[in-house]
Amino acid sequence: MQDIFPGYDEAEVLRRVAERWTIGDDDLFPLPKFEIRCPICGSADVQARNWQFVYRDAGGAKYRCNVSFKCTVCSHVMTFGVVVPERMYEMHLSSPGSKLYHWRDVKARLEELGVLPRKRER
Repeated sequence: MQDIFPGYDEAEVLRRVAERWTIGDDDLFPLPKFEIRCPICGSADVQARNWQFVYRDAGGAKYRCNVSFKCTVCSHVMTFGVVVPERMYEMHLSSPGSKLYHWRDVKARLEELGVLPRKRER
């Protein structure tokens, strides 16, 4: 039977997350390093929706960012619960809580930082 309760420590979780998401020292938001595809229709035509930084004090990693995407073909919404380093969380919140960013705000900030090239929306 597959071990579905592996019990990794936070350092191991962050190491694994860093393989698939941008969570390094210079990163402001976790971005996927892989192609997002809809699990329903298989389309790669997805739209970023929002980033929600949350603090969770129920065991395990405390700092997370729920990153949501919506398939523009079938409208399925998918959310990735990305564990982030404390440093990234504290760039957005100075105390335990939650903060939500709309995709337009994230896009504008990443363009300002030069992470994304500026381009017009379709």
